[in-house]
Amino acid sequence: MIPDWQHGFLPKRGTLTAWRKILETTIKAKYIYEFDLKGFFDNVNVTGVLDYLYVQHGLAEKFRAQIEAFSRAPRISFASTKEEDQPKVGDPTLIPIHPLKLNAEDMKPGETVEMSLPLYDYEEAEEAALDALLSLPNGVGAKKGDNAKDWYLPTGFPQGANISPFLSITQLVMGKDPSFANLIMYADDGIFYSDSKFTATNVREFFLERGLEIAELKSGWVKEAKWLKPLKFLGLTYDGDLDRLAASTREGADLIFDKQDLVTSLASQPIV
Repeated sequence: MIPDWQHGFLPKRGTLTAWRKILETTIKAKYIYEFDLKGFFDNVNVTGVLDYLYVQHGLAEKFRAQIEAFSRAPRISFASTKEEDQPKVGDPTLIPIHPLKLNAEDMKPGETVEMSLPLYDYEEAEEAALDALLSLPNGVGAKKGDNAKDWYLPTGFPQGANISPFLSITQLVMGKDPSFANLIMYADDGIFYSDSKFTATNVREFFLERGLEIAELKSGWVKEAKWLKPLKFLGLTYDGDLDRLAASTREGADLIFDKQDLVTSLASQPIV
């Protein structure tokens, strides 16, 4: 179901398979465009993805309903900047409210209310929050503000849930593969590459068809017949002018790899 160009959150794929592909094919292309998607996980169309899985791949109706309800359930965020209000080690920083106890359809993202809930115990926080929410006339979400604990309505699939990454990347494949260039991605980061000229507009339109936008400031040309800048992807940097592959620390130190040795090592690396 997920095409070969996606390497994130899938069995037998990962950073090793992504870089193996990059070193074997991508860096040899004449044109390379790297991109990041704007607010990807927050902008996934939950209903669209679940409908796609239901129609195209037989997702059971009860699971579709449960996942959608869970995704629409409000969250409580411990957003205070005051040290005394911070959760202790082991305390959750984000608590989903069980969707079966709250009619999420009555809640609208535009409706907000601030509430202070000085509670870290899950059950006590859940009970107090439900009482407060259900006492409001139309049901509301909450926004981050000055209170120690604030409510908000989430968008996309809830981050942190085991199935959310896979459900999120499903939106990327709800359409035809790109015809203007080859593609490699790890979650929402990716690279288009080809020996034939293509445009940034091709890239934008590919994702707009899926209801997504690229982050313009984090996207751009790496190579247009000649190298314009090093290719940075998944923690590694390839300098095409020097034919050098390296990893950089936050302090600026470089770990230089022998590219050919790494290609050979990756080719023999078992993917489990």
